[in-house]
Amino acid sequence: MSASWPSTSHFRCDPATLTENQQREYFLFLRQHKLREFTSRQFSQAMSVGPVLIARLTPGHTRGCTTWLLQVKDRGKSLNVVIIGSPNVNPGYQLVANQDYPEIAADYAKTFRLLKSLPCDIFLGAHGNYYGMEAKYARLQKDPNTNPFVDPEGYQAYVEERANSFQETERKQRNKK
Repeated sequence: MSASWPSTSHFRCDPATLTENQQREYFLFLRQHKLREFTSRQFSQAMSVGPVLIARLTPGHTRGCTTWLLQVKDRGKSLNVVIIGSPNVNPGYQLVANQDYPEIAADYAKTFRLLKSLPCDIFLGAHGNYYGMEAKYARLQKDPNTNPFVDPEGYQAYVEERANSFQETERKQRNKK
C-alpha cells in the first residue's frame, strides 16, 4: 500500500460541536500530546499539501473516545480510511443507571449511528485485533500486488457486531432492573 500519512503534530476538530466537558477533554488532549489546532486558513492550506486527519468524537467506551478519518491514494485511487477508536463495552461497564456517566448508553447509540454512516475503504483501529491486522499483513507479504487492508465489508461487519453486543448488554442490564 502506498499512502502518505499526515504529520502527527496537527489535527482539526470543531470544538463548537462539542459539549463543555468534551471541549475541556479536547483541549487537554491537545496540550498532553503537544498538538496544536489548525486555524481555518492553515487547515485549508494543509489540505493542499497532503491528507488531512479528521477527528470524530465517538464516545461510549470513554467520553473522549475518538475515531480518525483520512483519505489516501493507493495506486491512483482515493480511499477512505477509518481508524476506529473503541466501540467495545468492556466487562463491568454499567450502561443503565450509571451515576458517573449517565449518558453512556446514549453516547454508544450515537457512536454506532455515526460509525455505520462513515464511508470506509481501509479499516484500521486502536487495536490490531479489531481489523485482523496480523492476518492482513501476512496476506500482504504473500501478495504485495493486493491490498488486504481495503476491507469495507470487514468494517461494516465489525461495527454491526459491536453494535449488537452493545444492544445485548444494554438489554440484559435493563431486564435486571
